[in-house]
Amino acid sequence: MSDGEADPVNSRPSTSSFPEPSPSLPGGVDDDRAESSSRAQTTEKDPRKIARTYQLELCKKAMEENIIVYLGTGCGKTHIAVLLIYELGHLIKKPQKSICVFLAPTVALVQQQAKVIEDSIDFKVGICSGNSKRLKSHEYWEKEMKQYEVLVMTPQILVHCLCHCLIKMDSIALLIFDECHHAQVKSNHPYAEIMRVFYTTDAIKRPRIFGMTASPVIGKGASSEGNLAKSINSLESLLDAKVGC
Repeated sequence: MSDGEADPVNSRPSTSSFPEPSPSLPGGVDDDRAESSSRAQTTEKDPRKIARTYQLELCKKAMEENIIVYLGTGCGKTHIAVLLIYELGHLIKKPQKSICVFLAPTVALVQQQAKVIEDSIDFKVGICSGNSKRLKSHEYWEKEMKQYEVLVMTPQILVHCLCHCLIKMDSIALLIFDECHHAQVKSNHPYAEIMRVFYTTDAIKRPRIFGMTASPVIGKGASSEGNLAKSINSLESLLDAKVGC
C-alpha cells in the first residue's frame, strides 16, 4: 500500500475508546446516577455559607459548653441554633438514636421555627403541638424518634413526655430553648420545670443546652441594671449555661 493511502482497518474508530454500558443496566444509567449524586452533593444546605462571623463564633462556643445567646431581635439568634444543629449532626443524624429537641413557647413559634430549620438544613424535622391523644402514646413517640432528627414542640409537651418516660433526657443530644427568659428560678414555667426536675441525669448523658433571648428580664423593672444582673444570674443557674453575646 502506498504512503498516504488510508488503511481501511486501522482508520476505523476504535471501539475501545468508548465505555461499554453495564451489562446489567441500560446504557447511561450509571452516568445519570453519578450526575444526580453530584447535583445532590453540590446542593446540600450549608448554613455556614450565609452565617456572619459573630454567629459562627457563638456556634463554636456553644459546641464547647452550654450557652445562652442574648442578642436583640433580628440579630440572627435562630440561625446560630441552626448552625449548632448542623455542627452536631454526628450526634443527631440517623442512624444515631439521639435527637435535637427545639422548644418554643407558643404553637405559632413552633411552626415558624420548624420551617426555618427545614429551609436551612437537610435534617428531618417533626412538629409536635396541641393536645391530641396520640401525643400520649408510647407507639407515637417511638415512631417520631425513629423518623425525625429534630423535634420542635411546646415545652408543655416535653414535660409530659419526660414525666411519662415517652422521651428520656439522655436521648436528647441538643436541647434548645427559644425565648429562654421564661426559665427563671422562681418561675413555674415549663422551661423551669424541665431543668429543675429532669436535668438531673449523669453529666455525661445530659444534652447540650442552648438558650436564646432578646431580653433576659421579664416583668416590672425590666430596665433596671440590678434586675438585669439578677435575671441573668437566674437564667445561667437554671439552664446550667453562661450568657454569650
